[in-house]
Amino acid sequence: MKFCSSFWVEGRPRQKGNLIAVCPRGCPGNINAKGGRPFVTESFRGDAGKRLRRWLDDVRSFARNPPRPIARAVSLDVWFYFAQPASNRDPYPTTRSVADFDKLVRSVADALSSAGKQTGRMYLDDAQIVDASQHVRWADERGEGALIEVCALEEEQLPLLPDAPDRPARLPHANAAKRAHKRVKESRFKF
Repeated sequence: MKFCSSFWVEGRPRQKGNLIAVCPRGCPGNINAKGGRPFVTESFRGDAGKRLRRWLDDVRSFARNPPRPIARAVSLDVWFYFAQPASNRDPYPTTRSVADFDKLVRSVADALSSAGKQTGRMYLDDAQIVDASQHVRWADERGEGALIEVCALEEEQLPLLPDAPDRPARLPHANAAKRAHKRVKESRFKF
């Protein structure tokens, strides 16, 4: 039996931030110096971080869970809708005020695979996503939000790989060429 779930998440879609390294006082030269070890955290902190966490919680809460998380290949289809500013008459949201395309998808994919959460865990890991389509549009009468569809793929639904074109012969590794050149150079000085 194939599992498919579609759901609407209300609210302005939020993008996932970059990971940044934070180094407490005293650690640039010596990890064990006063202040502790460096650590990695999201670049969004403060109000932006709160808005992102609220968006991720909304995605998890609106998700209709399968009886247990999907453990095979997954298809993800996401439509993001943003309110169109009065000053913008472009037919598509291509302004900087709209979030970064790939970071939007990353926030949804991570939210649906969040470990330790009982609500909204659709699949075990976002590495299971083998088919994905993402769309960004101006909002209609529904307002801002995201329409998300997650489907578990059966084996017969997995796309076959197209025939690969003939590949050129493998070139020797750069280090192998350097070693060969060095051997030739050394052999000139031997009597």
